[in-house]
Amino acid sequence: MTTEIKTVSLLDQLRASRAIYEKALENLENLSDSALSRILDLTGRASTVDRVLGIASASTVARVLGIASDDTVARVLGIASASTVDRVLGIASASTVDRVLGIASDDTVDRVLGIASDDTVDRVLGIASASTVARVLGIASDDTVDRITFVKALQVPVVPDLDKRVAEAAEAGNLDMSTWHCGTTHCRAGWAVVFGGEAGAKLEKELGSEMAGRLIYEASTGRPAPDFFAGQDSALEDIRRCAAEAQ
Repeated sequence: MTTEIKTVSLLDQLRASRAIYEKALENLENLSDSALSRILDLTGRASTVDRVLGIASASTVARVLGIASDDTVARVLGIASASTVDRVLGIASASTVDRVLGIASDDTVDRVLGIASDDTVDRVLGIASASTVARVLGIASDDTVDRITFVKALQVPVVPDLDKRVAEAAEAGNLDMSTWHCGTTHCRAGWAVVFGGEAGAKLEKELGSEMAGRLIYEASTGRPAPDFFAGQDSALEDIRRCAAEAQ
């Protein structure tokens, strides 16, 4: 029997996922160090000058941003002119883009993307890490998101009984945590994508296996996604626990 798969828009789920992680942060004492670190990476942290970044060479801009403190980078992004912001994001390396967008405040990220040119926005989202893309899209204004055409076409599948279905696949010997997909075996994120059907496959193509799997888990369970890089035994133990709790 085929189970009907409902979907939610990518933007709505990114914002819902952000709320899931923020809620998890309310119970810091119950989180392991690795879980806390992962959540902080995904939710981002709080929010360098116009003249320098506006006239400096590309290599100098990269060096300035590389050695400046997080607070300095955040402050400069908050006060720099539109042309300077656009120039910086247009020449910065992928690692610098990730760092800049990771440390800036929500308001600054929204401002930066709102004033950057369409080409710059496309470049930033094309080179940023999956977690940075998720944060950016989750906090960007609707006007900014409307400029990113691929977002409109993406849906996040909501898979009924996802924990149970992944557990059944794992118990049947079809879990392989060493690779996203391999024939009829898949890792935990891979199974989430598979169970997400056509929408899951399209999401994976655009955002990658890890991000697609995370969003599907969060949309389907209402909890932070599990550790997709756990060992085989640890993953199986957690899959069984989640399936039992979902009963």
